[in-house]
Amino acid sequence: MHERVTRFHRLRVTDKDGVRTLRFERNQQSSMLLADPFETDIEYVGYLHATLAVAPHAQRALILGLGGGSLAKRMWRDYPKLVIDAVELDPDVVEVARESFALPDDARLRVFVDDARRFVQTAPDHYDSVVVDVFDDDLGIGQRSSLAPRSVRQKSRSLAVRRCP
Repeated sequence: MHERVTRFHRLRVTDKDGVRTLRFERNQQSSMLLADPFETDIEYVGYLHATLAVAPHAQRALILGLGGGSLAKRMWRDYPKLVIDAVELDPDVVEVARESFALPDDARLRVFVDDARRFVQTAPDHYDSVVVDVFDDDLGIGQRSSLAPRSVRQKSRSLAVRRCP
């Protein structure tokens, strides 16, 4: 359906059996059901927004890693009072999320094109919930890589210590 080479990836968007999929090189990053753009066949997305069970009165959430926006748009839909900031390294991925994966264009969902490491070190805001969903096995980016060193994890925790009762 759609393929492009960016500074960071070879992106491929395909439709098959009612599911749209975003791949970076060989790995699936996001998917959505064409019949319901807020749903995905990737099971863990449902678990990630469960972080709000710990902070049920959350007003602000930070998502590091956007991909096709599966998590961001589910949180946007399911928590109408929640303001969400998402950080994505690749501007082409943001464009694909908006054009092909129905990422809402709304004031409650801000997307920043930035390196997650830099963003968490310089973020002026505090968040009630921080979700780290950065992974690209093709580039060696994941929870055990330099993208998530101890200082970034600690800074992410410090961003999430605000005003939840």
